Amino acid sequence: MQSDDELKHFEAHGAAPLPEAQEEGFVDNAGACIAWSTYGAGHPVVLLHGGLGHRGNWGCPRWLRLATV
Repeated sequence: MQSDDELKHFEAHGAAPLPEAQEEGFVDNAGACIAWSTYGAGHPVVLLHGGLGHRGNWGCPRWLRLATV
């Protein structure tokens, strides 16, 4: 896949959809309800989004071959 440093493709098409989660749930931390889910295999990696993002921002399937996300 070509680089999308200017996010033109992402703007036009968005992130690829996530596969079905292996596990998922919610945790309450200081009144914030935080969703979590696991995908893939390998060493764990935590991906955090900011602002108005959501877990769908991490839909790239390449992560799933490299780590448990």
